Amino acid sequence: MLGGMRNERIFSREECKILKKIFGDLVRKRRKVIGLSQEDLGFESGLHRTYIGSIEREETNLSLENMAVLAIILRCEVRDLVPLHQCRMYSRIFIVALDIVKYFIFMVFTANLVN
Repeated sequence: MLGGMRNERIFSREECKILKKIFGDLVRKRRKVIGLSQEDLGFESGLHRTYIGSIEREETNLSLENMAVLAIILRCEVRDLVPLHQCRMYSRIFIVALDIVKYFIFMVFTANLVN
């Protein structure tokens, strides 16, 4: 629905918590791999070190701008930090795609039986 409000959330509160946890874990891992402290990452990104800590402790929602800045400093893409593959929305898309493939295989199989 464009221009209107949805009655249901795309992600449940639990899924949002999972996203923040995984995002924070991935930021922490990448930060450590490239040898930065929270303070160093804060300095390089222009974000306060306590904000970096709150991200890693999954206490905050980030803006797209802050995600992009962190990805640049951590030498990765934003998508590397946003684990949509672990969300229900991704699962729904996968299930629909799988159903389409099954239907296609069924149609090909039955067409070969008729011919």
